[in-house]
Amino acid sequence: MARWVYFYFLLCWLGLPAARAQTDSLSGKDLREVQVFGRPITRYAAGSRVTTLDSTFLQLQNSSTLAEALQFRTPIYLKSYGQSMLATAAFRGTSASQTAVLWHGFNINSPTLGQTDFSNIPVNGFNQATVQHGSAGAVYGTGAIGGAVLLTAAENQPNGLQLLAQQDFGSFGYNYSSLGGSYGNAKLKLQTTVYQQQSRNDFPFRNSTKFGHPTEKQENAALLGRGITQDATLKINPRNTLAFHGWYTFSDNESQPNMVAANTQARLQNENLRLMTAWQHQSKLGNTAVKAAFFNDFMHYQDVNNNSLTEVKTYQTQAEHDVMLKEKLSMKVGAEAQYFAADVSGYGRAVSEKRAAAFGWLRYNIFSRLQLSTNIRQSFIKGFNPPLAPTVGINYYVIDKPAGSLILKGNISRGYRVPTLNDRFWPTGNTHLIPEASWSYEGGLKHQLKAGQFQLSTEATLYHLDVDNWIQWVPNLTGQWQPQNLKKVTSRGLELSTEASYGRNSLKLTAGGTYAYTHTEQRRSYQASGEPLNRQLIYVPKHTATGFGNIYYKSWLGSANLNFTGYRYTTAENDRWLPSFALLNLMVGKTFVLQRYQIQIIGKVNNATNQVYQTMEYYAMPQRHYGLSLRFKFN
Repeated sequence: MARWVYFYFLLCWLGLPAARAQTDSLSGKDLREVQVFGRPITRYAAGSRVTTLDSTFLQLQNSSTLAEALQFRTPIYLKSYGQSMLATAAFRGTSASQTAVLWHGFNINSPTLGQTDFSNIPVNGFNQATVQHGSAGAVYGTGAIGGAVLLTAAENQPNGLQLLAQQDFGSFGYNYSSLGGSYGNAKLKLQTTVYQQQSRNDFPFRNSTKFGHPTEKQENAALLGRGITQDATLKINPRNTLAFHGWYTFSDNESQPNMVAANTQARLQNENLRLMTAWQHQSKLGNTAVKAAFFNDFMHYQDVNNNSLTEVKTYQTQAEHDVMLKEKLSMKVGAEAQYFAADVSGYGRAVSEKRAAAFGWLRYNIFSRLQLSTNIRQSFIKGFNPPLAPTVGINYYVIDKPAGSLILKGNISRGYRVPTLNDRFWPTGNTHLIPEASWSYEGGLKHQLKAGQFQLSTEATLYHLDVDNWIQWVPNLTGQWQPQNLKKVTSRGLELSTEASYGRNSLKLTAGGTYAYTHTEQRRSYQASGEPLNRQLIYVPKHTATGFGNIYYKSWLGSANLNFTGYRYTTAENDRWLPSFALLNLMVGKTFVLQRYQIQIIGKVNNATNQVYQTMEYYAMPQRHYGLSLRFKFN
């Protein structure tokens, strides 16, 4: 697959001279701004907690993974099976399969596993990341019970030609290389990035399972990954825009064994191709967008005892219309269809499935201080009856002044998750499963202050989440593992965040932090599973927090990112746990400018306090390690 993928992406740049020759046909002042993906999600997300990762932070972390970016900017708990190994997210105490991940509006969770490996998503694959907390994310489809992560590549690069090159080095044989370029004019936006990273990942660790806690070197944890992204937007005329987005990733990673398991030489290969195109038309009747996508996901797992192949082809299409009905009333309606074709060695046969959904979003500014949004979605899947997913939210401006505002927020939403293909078609799968369903309630305050060059934003949210018919794999009467609609879970908690910035002349300071309290417990069991009730779920920390500070002075930058994770129970009885830990990452850099050339040198210290920790029991993580980044830019 890889050869023709790279060739296909190259064709986009071969068309550049022709596009440049047409720049006189439409001048910039003749064009009205048309954004392919419509209005920001916050317009129809009144009352919801929405977090947007800062673009400057993403640029500094462009050689990292989405797992690392979320770890230092959100209170979401990332469970990792070793350094740069499988990493999954847990929103508000939910499971990995109850978090939806969307790329340009299309769900990229694995149809077979129902989840996304955040360690396999490079930050350089997107430049906008938005996190919507709670079941309000169900407006995007299945799996958003705990929340949704929305990734896009915005067409915001400047006009003209820009070239970027980067080379990173780090501890344990880490090496990252990338080459990118962008071109823009009044009609065309084109951007491409190619990257490769690898690491021996042979870090030393203390083996706490052996007498004396000896220091050992990690085995079978080497990493290799490469990929390419291609984004292109063409404004045909002031009313019509075409966009194309392509994203190809390949990884060949050894699977890190834990401290108590034998090294089975496990290895996992992933190859993911994501292609999508979009057309948007703007008229007096509103904005109409039609999108189509093709995904090809391939996975090959092997060890001394297993050899498993999985390939899933996904075909998707979406159509939506966004219209301003009145000055204070806007609405979006749409529909989508999906077709999965799965070839999984464990199924013993080819499997396919069709899905469809219709949705409507409504935003009404009742009066200047009160905003209401009402969303609804209904999915249609043969053999299932997914529940209707409504969302109602309000924003009330207690204070609304140029110098600051105080917003009272509230939201009620229903989410759902359809059983995965593995849940139903594995040899021990269960075709009688019903979708998981949730009700989410949240409310809070958001305060914003602006005084000259100083800005402050603070938000507090209380939530309550009920999840019914939670699917879990448990041994059946014959001892085989089988999925069942096993239990009802309740999660409730508090989320806090604050961020401040100050800028004057050549100095800019930013600082902030987040905190989350999460209490999640099983309230009911539909079978004799043996799991106790009213206990904190395993691997759900009650306390998580982050803190960060950045300073930019002339050509210098300094950055500190702190992540705290409280203790996590590792048994359902809550009689064993992993201790809490705090990770501190430091960064310092300097930029040299010579006319149109920029060279930036950045030094990094990861886990600066040399913390010994585990995110999953018995999986070693590295202590203090270092990195150096060299970046070149021409524009």
